[in-house]
Amino acid sequence: MKKILLLFLACGISTLTLAQEKLRLHGKLKGLTEDAKLSLSGGNEEIEFQAKDGIFNVEMELDEAPTSIYLYVEQGGDSYYTSFFVGNESVTIEGAITDFPHHIEALGSQYDGVRYQNYVINKKFNDEIEQLQVEAQDLMQKGISPDSIALAYYSNVEPLGKVQKILKQVEENDYEFLKQYINTAYGRFMLPFTTESYTTEQMKTLLDLVEPQYKNTKEVAFFQALIEYKRLEVGDKYYNFTALTREGQTVQFSDYFKGKYVLLDFSTMHCGYCQRAAPQTAKIAEELSAEMDYVTYYVDNFPVTMDMYYELKGNKGVLLWNKNGRLDLAIAKYKQRGTPHYVLFDPAGNLVNVLEGYIEDFGDILKEWIQY
Repeated sequence: MKKILLLFLACGISTLTLAQEKLRLHGKLKGLTEDAKLSLSGGNEEIEFQAKDGIFNVEMELDEAPTSIYLYVEQGGDSYYTSFFVGNESVTIEGAITDFPHHIEALGSQYDGVRYQNYVINKKFNDEIEQLQVEAQDLMQKGISPDSIALAYYSNVEPLGKVQKILKQVEENDYEFLKQYINTAYGRFMLPFTTESYTTEQMKTLLDLVEPQYKNTKEVAFFQALIEYKRLEVGDKYYNFTALTREGQTVQFSDYFKGKYVLLDFSTMHCGYCQRAAPQTAKIAEELSAEMDYVTYYVDNFPVTMDMYYELKGNKGVLLWNKNGRLDLAIAKYKQRGTPHYVLFDPAGNLVNVLEGYIEDFGDILKEWIQY
């Protein structure tokens, strides 16, 4: 009897464990119409569903948890979205469609409360920014010079514009928030994405606050690489990194230096400008193939969209990626923040120049860089 009871308990524990391997989201939202179309996305998965009388239940298995998930609603020709930071757990959201995008929390989550607290801290400032943006738009409609508006509201030079002053306060708030919550899952999640305005000393202060058991997490490793690797300047040697080919072979970036210039391109299918640039850059690479090898680094860990992007390139050229996605150390080493991002090296592996963003005459610029 005792053995049977132990077996029953073991099965019960096993079942409970399996039951928590999915995100279970129960929602009750006011303002949803009966024809509203809802979708939930997280990681590589997206689920479409509908609500009945504003109530819905949806499940999703998160490959990496906790992580950000996004809830989208389309109704009456309008689109709404909100996001949460959750794990494979059972959570409830209650509120109204007017609470989107930020004023709503995943109740019962052991993670989302920290995210929501960060939102509450900055709510006053974000509301002020929104009001100022409306104010600036009204002035533009009244015929005020766009340059004057940009100077008064958005200038990054002292004295800062009205909006930039408040954004500076938000940055300071986020820094203090990180210092307090660096050893939570959401605190570490924030690390790679909120540090552009921090000094190296501020970043080192944050890193020193990380407890030993979290030092090897990919977020902290990425953050540490941001500190350790300086931004490359013209003439500097390339940073080597390990990556995967589309076929799954492990390679080194150094493998592609074979006596030619090397163009390293950070891109993704999730970037409209990358989609526009892909056919153009593939054509340029073919024209310059005698002088230059072209290596695309796909910044997202989404094999399906990676294949779609490769098709835009005419299924030509080298395409690399990494399972860490945007938290791979290659991204940190090259300070890559936006896409597309092009880095050209000479045959000896020294930096020639960098171009961030998409421009139509990129081919002419490349020819100048390599003295074609």
